[in-house]
Amino acid sequence: MNQAATESTAVIIAPSIDDAMKSVTLAQDAAASLRNAFSPHYQNLHTLAERAKLVKSDEPKKARTLRLEMREVRVAADKTREECKADSLRLGKAIQGIYNVLEFQCVPMEKALEQIEKAEEIKEVNRKHALGLDRADQLRPFMDPIGIALGDMPEAQWAALLSGAKATLEAKLAAAAKAEVDRIAKEESDRAERERMRSENERLAKLAAEERAKREAQEAHAAEERAKADKLAAEERAKREAQEAHAAKERAIEQEKAAKALAVAVAERKKLEAKAAEERAKADKLAAEERAKREAVEAELAKVAKEKADKLAADMAAEKKAAAAPDKAKLSAFALAVGKLEVPSIADKELREKIEAQRDKFAAWVMLCADKI
Repeated sequence: MNQAATESTAVIIAPSIDDAMKSVTLAQDAAASLRNAFSPHYQNLHTLAERAKLVKSDEPKKARTLRLEMREVRVAADKTREECKADSLRLGKAIQGIYNVLEFQCVPMEKALEQIEKAEEIKEVNRKHALGLDRADQLRPFMDPIGIALGDMPEAQWAALLSGAKATLEAKLAAAAKAEVDRIAKEESDRAERERMRSENERLAKLAAEERAKREAQEAHAAEERAKADKLAAEERAKREAQEAHAAKERAIEQEKAAKALAVAVAERKKLEAKAAEERAKADKLAAEERAKREAVEAELAKVAKEKADKLAADMAAEKKAAAAPDKAKLSAFALAVGKLEVPSIADKELREKIEAQRDKFAAWVMLCADKI
């Protein structure tokens, strides 16, 4: 500490009772009485003033002691003032004037000594303020320091607060990164589901086209069969007509023989007509069966399309509901949805079982992640 810092900061002026009595205009006995009453106080003040000159700026305890002693002198003088003032109004004014001189001199010295006394306290306040500003700068990247008495905080508590703030921020950043990973994973899953739906729709469209081609082929076959039956009937009719002509011609030669031949021809014709009718009935039955099959396929396709549409609507509603749920509920719902995914029916049974096993394994892993949240 330099010399200027150790010098006394108090302006020491030691007044005397004579200085105070110069302004007093009283009778000799009254003046003597006042002098006798206040002389001890002035003597005490003079002694304390001499001691105050020796107080340094780095001696707060000594400054406090002298200040309190000066305060006692002033309080005692004030008590004397009150006692003397009771004699008369004029005497009271004189007493007040004498006291004012002492107070005017004493109060500045008290204040100067009080500044020395509280210098360490002010220094400590400034230190805590600077420390609080520095700690606020360190804490601000991690949390808002407003409202926290950082300057008064013990070092261990401050270290715990700073470490906790850093850990909290790191946890928030990690949670944000995890949410981004989950979002990307969900987008990939949605993209895969859309691709699966597209493939399924293409498969159904191909199946419908195959069924339509099969139905058309069956109808063509039925038409071909009807044409064959009509041709056979026409041939039989032509044959019958030729036989009838021959019979008519033979009838002129032999009536009896012609009658028999005619009977045979009629019987043959009925047989042929019955056969043609039977062929037509078979063709109609085949066409009815093919039409029933076609209608059943169309009904099945419509049922599958409706089931797919209902499932898609339910999945969209579940996704909407899951989007508003907490992360744990979202992951749990996603795991359940994955577990319910239906693997397409394929010829390779072993491959289909492997896909189902991987699906169940993935769903269990997602559920495990949800339980850890």
